[in-house]
Formats: sequence, structure tokens, C-alpha cells
Amino acid sequence: MKNIELRITHTTLPDEGLVSSHQWSAIVLGNPGCVHKLPDLATIAAWHEVAHDKQIELKIEVPVLFQRHFQSTFAWMEGVTSQFSDVRWVLNDYGSLYEWKRRGWAKRYPLSLGRVLNYSFQSNPWGHVTLEGEPDDIRTAMGEMSIDNEWTLGLLRECGVDELEVDIVEANLTELAGLREQGFRLNGLLSGQLLAVSRSCHAVRLQREVTGQCQALCDKALDIEMVYRWSRFEDQYRRMDMEARQLIPQMSVFGNGVWNPQEVQVTEAILGVIDSFAIDSRLSSREQLQQLVVRVMQTEEALSS
Repeated sequence: MKNIELRITHTTLPDEGLVSSHQWSAIVLGNPGCVHKLPDLATIAAWHEVAHDKQIELKIEVPVLFQRHFQSTFAWMEGVTSQFSDVRWVLNDYGSLYEWKRRGWAKRYPLSLGRVLNYSFQSNPWGHVTLEGEPDDIRTAMGEMSIDNEWTLGLLRECGVDELEVDIVEANLTELAGLREQGFRLNGLLSGQLLAVSRSCHAVRLQREVTGQCQALCDKALDIEMVYRWSRFEDQYRRMDMEARQLIPQMSVFGNGVWNPQEVQVTEAILGVIDSFAIDSRLSSREQLQQLVVRVMQTEEALSS
């Protein structure tokens, strides 16, 4: 059966009902965009005990780190690794990768590359429209994944990265298969897609909350829909027509992250390329979460029969 991991980015203490709803391959804490959603040592200890009892992996995702939080976050990571050396880390920016390598952690702790550093226009829901007027060579180049080049893959190997978080997009499957052939395991999110991470937090600004005391704002989505576009040359907003609005899906904002909550439909081709799937508990209700798991299992069973 295909491995499926559960991302729990908005809770503190273990939720036994959620954890017991499936035989997960891993539990993932942390957040791709906000340092204030990183778990404290007590929370990690509680989840580490759950993972140990169930004999599954515990991952911690570290967001894009800006200079203000860089040193303090790595000091926190050092404290975590001193107590829980078997935790797998997920990093989302090149500065963190270089610091990881500088500290000599490449051979000491398991490491995955987060989705923030791995993207292409193919995975953008309206990317084909953005590129439709471009020459073929430009469309081909922009359609390639950002990490799929000799220099970047070499850096990832030097840092000890052996797993890549990827968007599950049919148009990218051939390229994903090539990365897999080069020795990287591929992990894809089933319950949605990360579209963007911003420097400032939409939820904090909207709710006039104090940064650092705002964690609860990320527990529920702010649903948004594109109605206006910015006209660069006129320097003003223009209302979008219905045809343009239909190209862009309704999006969900969690803090400073913008997500497309549309679920991935698993196919035989996807099962043949992706090594493990992930479900983010924020993007799905418990019922939807269970339905996603069932659909993966049913697809596997149908293919094997």
C-alpha cells in the first residue's frame, strides 16, 4: 500500500482520533511559511512518543527563514536534534540549506526539500494562460521544475536531501520520473496545492493581531476569490471579466500562505511516479481526509486486480 503521511500544522497535543484514523507513514509538524507555527519542545516530545509507539516517522517542516529569525531558528533546531536525532527535517530556502551543510548536518539527520523551493509554471492553475503567447522555447523552459538542473540537484545531494516535496501535476510526471530515477524519493500533497508564501501575513493584517501571538489565526482558512487585477502600466486595479475569473480557482489563505484546496485525483500514472502522498489536515475535514485515503487504496486495489 502506498505510504500516506499526515500533516498537522495547527495543533499542539496529539489528536488520537485523527492519528488512529489511518496507518500513516509519518506525522508532519511545522509550516512552510511561518516561523511562529513551529512546535515547542514539549509538543515535539508528545508527538515523538506517538510516532515511536506507532513505529512511524516524525517530520518537522521549517518555513522560509528571513534574517530576523535565522539564527534563533537554527538554535532551536539544534536543541531539537540533541533530543530527537531521528526526526526528519523539511527545509524551504537556500539559506537554510547552506547553513545545514555548514553545520555538518548533511550526514547526520534525514532531510527533505520543501515545496516552496520546487515549482514550475506547469503546476500553476493558470500557468498555461500566462505562457500562451510566448515562443515554444520560453514555454518549455518555464514549464520545467525550478530544481531540475545539474547545479541545484548537486547542491541538494551535498546537503543530504533524499526526498522532494512536489506538486502532483500530470504535465510534470515525465520530469518527476526523471528525478526519481536520479535517486530522489517524491512526496506529493493530495489535499491541495501551495501557491505562494508572502513576507507579511494576510491574517494578521486583517484581524489586527500581534505577530507572534497569532497562531490560532492559521487554524481556519480565509477563502478568497480573484475579482480585480492590477494594471501595471495604468498603476490601478481593473475588475476582471468572468472568463478570466474562471481560470483562477477559489483559494484559501492560512496566515501568509495561499493554497489551492482542490484535491488531486489519483491515477495509475501518478501512482507509478509518486513514492508517498501527504494530506494536510487543515485543507480537509476529517470525513474528506478519510475519503482521500480510501480513494488511494481503491485505485491501488483496482490496478492490482
